Order: sequence, then structure tokens, then C-alpha cells
Amino acid sequence: MKKISLFTLAATLLFGLGECTAQPSKTGTKKDKTSVWKISKGDKAIYLGGTVHVLRKEDYPLPSSFNEAYKNSDVLTFETDTKGMNDPSLQQKVMAKGMYQDDRTLQTVLSKETYTLLEAECKKYGLPMAMLQKMKPALIVTTISALAMQKDLGMTEKGVDMYFTQKGIEDKKELQQLESIDDQINKITSMGEGKEDEFVTYSLKDMKDMKGTLMDLIESWKSGSTENMNEEITTMKKEYPAIYQSLLVERNNNWMPQILSYLENGTKAFVLVGALHLHGPDGLLALLKKQSYTVEQL
Repeated sequence: MKKISLFTLAATLLFGLGECTAQPSKTGTKKDKTSVWKISKGDKAIYLGGTVHVLRKEDYPLPSSFNEAYKNSDVLTFETDTKGMNDPSLQQKVMAKGMYQDDRTLQTVLSKETYTLLEAECKKYGLPMAMLQKMKPALIVTTISALAMQKDLGMTEKGVDMYFTQKGIEDKKELQQLESIDDQINKITSMGEGKEDEFVTYSLKDMKDMKGTLMDLIESWKSGSTENMNEEITTMKKEYPAIYQSLLVERNNNWMPQILSYLENGTKAFVLVGALHLHGPDGLLALLKKQSYTVEQL
């Protein structure tokens, strides 16, 4: 069984903290299956779409099922306040949460060996360790992963979320969110707490197979492959039980009341969340099936 990638987590579970410029997208071709599902009961229905938060130019245009769901919806709901991602104060919030406020530093929470490995990786991306001493390992790992995806893999396009945010604003659709930006920042900056050395060591090893892992992820997302996503989730649950519980289970359960309210009230909504949130025994699709809703993959 392959190991779950920390970059998979960054690309599919937590909205990216970096901003880049997206190219306009045309309507894509219809594939056999995609990462869009229609959830219904009687005459009430919503659409649920799995996203990847950062993409490459060649990943556009999006599969046509995304545009179909968009056209049939009045409300667009994202994980977080996507419009607020452009707020100048966001970076300050991230730094405030991602920095140690006590006497801890990277050198006190990491072993000498792990610190040396991290220093070498940061140097590759022009990040001086002298400036990072008070930064929590989770924020450094997230920063390195974002730089690696952009510089090494050419993942410089905004993902599905920001594409539809821009489109929704232009078309004057109502935009809603499932959680606040502060919630997401707290999730990102708390990853690996208490196991910093293990978290950083594994993350750095993970970078060696980053390209293969992310390309597999994107192809699984494009084809709506439940098998590959379920494999990732099974591995995540085994290797990172705390992160699995925090990033997937708790958040999915917190989102369900809002999603169910759309169905109960007849709101025509298109809910867009990181692809891994949809799959597995604790995924949104499974939770909706338990509520006796019909789940149809488009």
C-alpha cells in the first residue's frame, strides 16, 4: 500500500494559502465519470464536487460536469471564504498562528538530524533558516510544499475553488462557506503538534515521490476514481490517525448540517470541497447515503 502524501493533504484537504493567477477555462469534454455527484431525494437536489486546490495549465478546461452543476445552481458553497483569501490581513493571521509565542524554536522541537535535513530543503527554495526559527514545522512544510508544487511541477494555476469563485462573482451567484478562514489556519498550523520530528522527517522523505503522487491524484480527480481515493484515505487513516480525524472526520461531520439544510429547503447549491472529503467510510458521500439520499456520479 502506498503512503499518503503530505502534498496530497495540502492539495485536496486544505485550501492553499498561496495565490497565483488562473487562466480562463472553456467548457471541458464529457468524461465517463468525474468528481461531481448529484445528491437527491424526491424533487430536491444539490451537486457535490470534489476539488484540487492547485492545478496545472494542462488540467484546464475542467470536465463539463462541473460547468453543468454550476449552471444548475444558485448558490456556490466552498470549504472556506474564498473571497477572503485576497484579504491583505490573511498573511498576518497565518504568521500569528504559525509562529511559536513561547521559548520554543525549530532547534528545540526538532532533533539535530531532522533540523539539518530541513535546513537543506529550505535552502533549495531560498528560505533562510535564521528567519524561520520561530515558525512552527507545519507552516514550514506547507510553505515548502507550495513552492515545490509551483516551481518543480508547474502547478501555478488556481484550482477549482478559485475558478468558480471568480466565475460566481461575475455571474452574481450567492457564495457561501462551510468553515471560516481562521478554522483552516488553525488546522494547518497545528499539524504534527507533539510529533514534530516525525512529521518533518516523513514530509521531507515524501517530497522525493511528490511528482508521481500528485499526478496520480490529479488523474484520479479527473476521472472521479473512487478506488484510488479510497486507497489514499485508508492509508491516511492508518499512518496519520490524528490528522485523519481532524482534517476529514471532524470537518465532514461539522459540514453535514449545512449541506442537509440545502436539501431540506430545496436550495439549488453546488458544494465544492477537497476531493478526499467525498470518499471513504467517513466521507460526505457515505454520510449522505446513510441519510437515504440518492447519490449519482456524473
